[in-house]
Parts: sequence; structure tokens; C-alpha cells
Amino acid sequence: MLVRQADNTILRVHAVDLPDEFDKQFQSWGLAFKDLSTSDYVAGGVWGIKAADRYLLDLKRERLGFPETVAQSHDREVAESQPEAG
Repeated sequence: MLVRQADNTILRVHAVDLPDEFDKQFQSWGLAFKDLSTSDYVAGGVWGIKAADRYLLDLKRERLGFPETVAQSHDREVAESQPEAG
């Protein structure tokens, strides 16, 4: 998989197998509250931690208004796919 870094360089990253269970799971969100074509994106991720390793399990990135942002952060699809992260 190719990943663009903050300095715009491209890094090739090889996929790894996910652990069967995680020590901790959580959601992290970067928010914008206006649903305009010029607004920043809302980005939310579900993360898993196993020992010193971190895994991005799910990612959403859209331009959303406040009500849609709240709905996405409580999205059943995310909650059902990663129930420990709710």
C-alpha cells in the first residue's frame, strides 16, 4: 500500500495481520462544523492498540455539518464493526 506522508513523500507500507484482540480500542475525530464545499473535512478513525503497536481499523472522511458529524461519531456501522471502540 502507498501512503503519502506530511512532507508529500510516498512511503510503501506492507499490510500486516491484525491481532485477534486488542488491549484497547478507541475513536478519534477531527471536526469541522459547516457543511460547505469550502469547509475542512471531518475525519474519524477507529484505532486498536496491542502492546506497542497501533492499528487504524476504520476511517471516515467527509465534509459534514454538525448534526451529520454527531451522527457519524455514533455510526452503528462503526460501532458494530468495532464495538469496543464505542
